[in-house]
Formats: sequence, C-alpha cells, structure tokens
Amino acid sequence: MIIVGYPCIGKSTISGGKNIDLDDSDMRFPLRGVSEKPHLIRPEGWEQCYINVAVSLSLQGFNVFVSSIPEVVEELKRRGIKFIAIYPSAELKCRWVERCAKCYEGDPSEDNEKKLQRVARCFDEETRMLAESTPYQYIIESDKYGLNELVKDFMEWQEKEN
Repeated sequence: MIIVGYPCIGKSTISGGKNIDLDDSDMRFPLRGVSEKPHLIRPEGWEQCYINVAVSLSLQGFNVFVSSIPEVVEELKRRGIKFIAIYPSAELKCRWVERCAKCYEGDPSEDNEKKLQRVARCFDEETRMLAESTPYQYIIESDKYGLNELVKDFMEWQEKEN
C-alpha cells in the first residue's frame, strides 16, 4: 500500500516492521565544486525512481509512506497508481506549523528546516492538492489520532476491495 503522508503526521515514528518511511531526501545527491560543503541536488526525473522504489516495496507487502510534494503526487497520478493521502485539515494549519517547528527544534537538520518552511509557505495549496488527488484519503481533524490504527484500517479496507 502506498500512503502519501503530509509532513509531521508521524511517518518516521511508526516506521519499522511493515511500515516504511521512504524519505525523499534520499533522492538528493552531492554536487561538488560549487562550495566547500557539497550542494545536494535532485536529478531530473528523480520522482520516477522514487515511485519505482515505493511500488516495488508495496508489491512486497510493505506499507510505504511517500512524500506529499507535488512532483511525487503528480507522478503517482500520471501512472494511475492507487494511493491513500493522509493530511491535516485546514483548521489545523497553525497547529501544524507549530508541530513542524517543534520537530525542527528537536532536530535542527536541513531537512526539518525545509519541511518547516514548506508547511508554513504551502500548507493551503498542498492540502488542497491532496484533497483533489485521490478519493482514498484521511483528513486529520485533531491532534488526537493514531497513525498505526489508520494504517490497519486502510489495510483491512484494501483487502476487502481486492
């Protein structure tokens, strides 16, 4: 099962066993010579390789959480791959930015900084895109939800549908 997960829904927290958080930051590679510190770039078409890995893992029986960035969602749609989207409601926007800020404070990595900036800048646009991208979705309405339980429910639903 492929699950498009919005930042800070808990993908990394529940990864392990049958759940894999396929981090899109792994699709960046160093470009040397630009500065002393290697600059990380994504090669053209990276999202195709990323989705190939997600599909392969899904076919092996894993629940694969993928990034919710537009390039990934568009690639899934372009290929006609069924996926589930999990994202917060519009009412949770401020709390979600705060949630990402706490994540960054706990781990001030470049990835967490980018995640925070993205959520603060693109929340409305990206959650609207997810709402329109698939009929299979769960909209988080409060801070009290269980991602493990959601995944189990989706797995049971998928088994019934197949």
